[in-house]
Amino acid sequence: MTSSAANKTMDMVDSSVPVASELQTQAKALHKDWSRLIQRDLTPQEFRDLYKRIDAFLKLTDESATTLHDNLNTILLEQGYQDLTGQVITRVNELIRDVEERLVHLVSVAGRVDSISGMEHEAENKERDDDRGHGPAINKNDNPEVLNNQDEVDDLLSSLGF
Repeated sequence: MTSSAANKTMDMVDSSVPVASELQTQAKALHKDWSRLIQRDLTPQEFRDLYKRIDAFLKLTDESATTLHDNLNTILLEQGYQDLTGQVITRVNELIRDVEERLVHLVSVAGRVDSISGMEHEAENKERDDDRGHGPAINKNDNPEVLNNQDEVDDLLSSLGF
């Protein structure tokens, strides 16, 4: 759900950028002609064209503002979801930290119990037999499905399609 919220947020931003760019482009063009109008440097036909462009720009501005408003509200809602997710993650982290501190305390108390009670643990020093395999210990006498040699392993693998 967090991934979905992030994707939706990015989609809304992506769809808002062209709307804002178009508004900016048209506003700059209108501003140039508006400056010419203020200086009384427009012909009557240019004034009529400017009048129509301003009317079209106002309609575009209204539609664009609605689109941007909807997109920003969607982004806000999606970020609110991500904020809730962040709060849950923060609480889980605090819980893990608390459990870790209590486990460390428990280990430290257990160590003190041995020293207070005078209990001593002997370390077992068994020698390793490097000739033995390091796989699971399976008694082949008790289990007829145990494979005894490489040929049996190869047969099993080939019967499975390997």
